[in-house]
Amino acid sequence: NNQNHITTAATTAQSSPVLVEEMSWNEIANVAWAFASHGHCRTKQSERLMATLANEAALRLQKEAKKINIGIAPSFLPRDISQLVWSIGTLQSDNFRLSDSLASFVDSIALYWLGTTHKLI
Repeated sequence: NNQNHITTAATTAQSSPVLVEEMSWNEIANVAWAFASHGHCRTKQSERLMATLANEAALRLQKEAKKINIGIAPSFLPRDISQLVWSIGTLQSDNFRLSDSLASFVDSIALYWLGTTHKLI
């Protein structure tokens, strides 16, 4: 059943944060999109998974900003970032407990773009 797969994925990600750290930007964005497009964020497991994905993305953006400062191209596509923002924002509208994770991710995006814009021009 589809619900069982989602619960299993959420539980696995929660118990194994290393798995999330090993995911590519595209994989993180696609998992978030899959949950958001099906409205799955009403369980504790899915809430934790989405918060973990948002927090991982925020940390990665902070690392990416440091790379840009030394001239290394970013490892993400803007599409992945926008897909993540849409997904987490959509799910946050059904689950207010994701607000902090969403705000942290959006803050990281703002700091990344504002902190690196002058270096890209």
